This record gives sequence, C-alpha cells and structure tokens, in this order.
Amino acid sequence: MVLDMINIVKPFKVLDVKEEIDGGQGVNFEVSKTEYTDEDKTTTRTVTMNSYISVPNGEDVDTYLFNYLNAGGWV
Repeated sequence: MVLDMINIVKPFKVLDVKEEIDGGQGVNFEVSKTEYTDEDKTTTRTVTMNSYISVPNGEDVDTYLFNYLNAGGWV
C-alpha cells in the first residue's frame, strides 16, 4: 500500500536523520498516543516513546516510520 504522507496527520516527530554505513538512514523519532485507563472511557493517559530505527536505502522515512508504528499499534 502506498500512502500519500503529505495528507496524513503524523502522530510522530522525526528528531534527527543520519546516513548509515549501508546507505540507509538512521532516524531518531518521538511518537505519542493517548489511551483510556478505565472502562467508562473518562480518564486518559498519554504515552510517549523516543526511539531509533534504521530505514533501508531508497525508502521514504515518513512512510516507512508510519507503517512501522502502525504495525506496532502506535497509530
């Protein structure tokens, strides 16, 4: 599936991108999500994660990161 990342509100922020030895890109990022803490859905908490991912050479950073976070339940 090809996503048009220009029209998507990204739930993550790319903090830093650096070229890796293999030609890929190393990406430091931050992602947040809000979740309910009770069954009545009256109380929420926000969870934030800062992490690093290697994006293969030739891949779009935003699309790759979005798909990675989606598979992990962050989106």
